[in-house]
Amino acid sequence: VLLHGQYILGPEVAELERKLADFAGTKYCLGCSSGTDALLMAMMAMDFKKGDAVFTTPFNFWLYGNLYLRFADIASEVPHLSIPLWDVFKTIVILLGIPLVLGVMTSHYLPRVAQKLKKPLQWFSILFFIAMVVLSFMGNLDAFLKCIKYIFLVVLLHNLLALAIGWCVGSACRVPRRDRRTLTIETGIQNSGLGLVLLLGTSIFADFPPHGGTLVITAWWGVWHIVSGLAVSTMFYLSDRRQSQKR
Repeated sequence: VLLHGQYILGPEVAELERKLADFAGTKYCLGCSSGTDALLMAMMAMDFKKGDAVFTTPFNFWLYGNLYLRFADIASEVPHLSIPLWDVFKTIVILLGIPLVLGVMTSHYLPRVAQKLKKPLQWFSILFFIAMVVLSFMGNLDAFLKCIKYIFLVVLLHNLLALAIGWCVGSACRVPRRDRRTLTIETGIQNSGLGLVLLLGTSIFADFPPHGGTLVITAWWGVWHIVSGLAVSTMFYLSDRRQSQKR
């Protein structure tokens, strides 16, 4: 790749696709830049409509879980991770599954009601997330004050780098401006809310020292995502407003 300088869609990509097609026993194989693109293309090919439910298998969880178990077996200082499946399932269903199903059903059967509830629920979700962050800080203020000088710059640089990668990749691929913004938000804002749900709502990480430090890092990530997310969204809004005024 370095010798011929073709970093995108080079001959190595075609060779990989051919070998994967042979391995899978299929006629064609198409490499994608991400798993999200692969899922999107598959759904477009199957002509999914608004309100359809799609279920996928998270093979990455299986991969990283097995890597962790192998590493834990040879490193005695790494605590063993015990996952209470029912506890995790119950937490995710209550906090994520039920709202998702209710939203899809309301959007499908009661579109007018869904449109009226859209704005209030957006504010409610933001306030609910802020409440989760505050709850994380309440019992771990001392840990936060000790850790903030170490994690502030790391979280800041990580978030700025992720936002920049999303925007630059979209610009390099010449995707429409609206899609570029979507890539920026999707890449730059990670699911710190789910991290807080797992830390606060389950006992997965109860034996990991220090538990308070884990909560502080995840909570601060959530705080910064609120700040950066609102800042980037405001920038996009003001940009659209200036362009509309020029017209």
